[in-house]
Amino acid sequence: MSLGTTGLGLAVLRALNAGLGLLLSIGLAAVFGVSREVDALFVAMSFAVFLARDLSRVIRTAAVPCLVESDEGRGSPDFAASMQTVVVIVAFGATLLAWIGAPLVIKLTSPGFDPASALEAQRLLRILAPSLLLFLMFGSAQGVFHARHRFLVPELSETLWRVIAIGSLFILGRRGGVEAYAMGLIAAAFAQWGLLFVIGLRNGYPMLPTRWAPLHSDLLRPFWLGAVVVLVSVVQLQAEGVLDRAMISFMTPGSIALFSYADRLSHMMPMLLSTSLLTPWLPTIARIQARVGDPRRLAKQGSLFLAALGALLGVVIAWGARDVVEFLLLRGKFDAPSAEVVILAVRVFAPGIPAIFCVQCLAGLYIVERDLKSMVRMGLVAVVAHAAGNLSLRGWGVPGIALSGSLTIWIVAGYLWWQLRTTERVWFAWLRFATALAAVAVLLFAVPWSSFLSWAPLRLAAGALAAWAAYTAIMWPAIRRMQAYEREATASSTVADKALSDQKIPNP
Repeated sequence: MSLGTTGLGLAVLRALNAGLGLLLSIGLAAVFGVSREVDALFVAMSFAVFLARDLSRVIRTAAVPCLVESDEGRGSPDFAASMQTVVVIVAFGATLLAWIGAPLVIKLTSPGFDPASALEAQRLLRILAPSLLLFLMFGSAQGVFHARHRFLVPELSETLWRVIAIGSLFILGRRGGVEAYAMGLIAAAFAQWGLLFVIGLRNGYPMLPTRWAPLHSDLLRPFWLGAVVVLVSVVQLQAEGVLDRAMISFMTPGSIALFSYADRLSHMMPMLLSTSLLTPWLPTIARIQARVGDPRRLAKQGSLFLAALGALLGVVIAWGARDVVEFLLLRGKFDAPSAEVVILAVRVFAPGIPAIFCVQCLAGLYIVERDLKSMVRMGLVAVVAHAAGNLSLRGWGVPGIALSGSLTIWIVAGYLWWQLRTTERVWFAWLRFATALAAVAVLLFAVPWSSFLSWAPLRLAAGALAAWAAYTAIMWPAIRRMQAYEREATASSTVADKALSDQKIPNP
């Protein structure tokens, strides 16, 4: 919803990190290629790095409102110390469980691995286990910074992680293989947390529990409730990832790596934009609810406009899939047949991108309002739909599993739209949107871009810019009306708020 400078500023910072993450993916493909050993690395990283990063987000999201209340005197002054004590205990426990339970984790998530691959994945998971400790403590530190409206330093810490990870890949990984690279990732996680720790201490921020505070259940209940609500979303995503890896583990060796490359290339930019645009808006939803009345109409209006932006991005990604894959991945040990699989999977992922934006906006209501029951129902719908899709489409290989993901996110979007019923009319310029999207498709697929722009990066940039210009020119009146509606919805005047609650927005 929020398209202001805060969201765009975060998008710029995260774009840098996304670019570094893409460079890391390219490096992994070039250095290690496609093999069972690389599959084992991705499986271990999915638990000790990707899951750890998601859990870090859970802690940060749950901690911010509680820390703000405590700092402003509306909460207990013991909350920060109590929360940080709990985070440290949980972080050490999670690390120990990951190390001890590595064989069971690999057996459950990759049942198709042969004994040698399973043993390698266990070894890599145990090497990477300390990442859980460091990422969870990083999430706590992020919460402290975000509660004080400091967003730049945590983003730079994530930049440091990626820089060290890339350096470890080309210095350690090229010489010592995947296990040496895993050791480098531990150093990257320590540096990421260490930078926040040092800067936080210099600014007088509490980074670690400096004193013992009683762990009263009443004191930590808001934090736990918020954490559980966000955790449901994380568990849903992780469960869908486990379903994908479990099914693909029975396919040709290297298929997990191919799927991971396609997933990253197709979803990196959509997730970057959707989370950056929504992050500044979510903390204000309670205030919007008080002013507008029922926030569901506002959320539905926003979800439609974000989905429209996702549709533009999806068409561009489908159009540029071959150029992106051939330019970025087709090098080193990565061969042409592997590139064809990734290209097809990226194009199959693209139709699901509009639904990603829609779900991010609609599910944000549940997260901010701590609606645990609705989040659980949404998660069950997603997991059941994904499992059914994987079973039905497994015969199509990696692209079939990608199609299952696209269908699942549309099913979830439809379910959320149905759940968030509203008696008020939800407006959207459907005819204008269809015209804009048709113009973009003609501009991208009918124009012979390769005949006058031979260099892929220049061709991609020119095509994407032309598509954005055509789309914006046609959609501009609708965009202006939506921006005006957002400004009025978040205005401070109670008189304007009362009038807005009954307002109907006409089609442009």
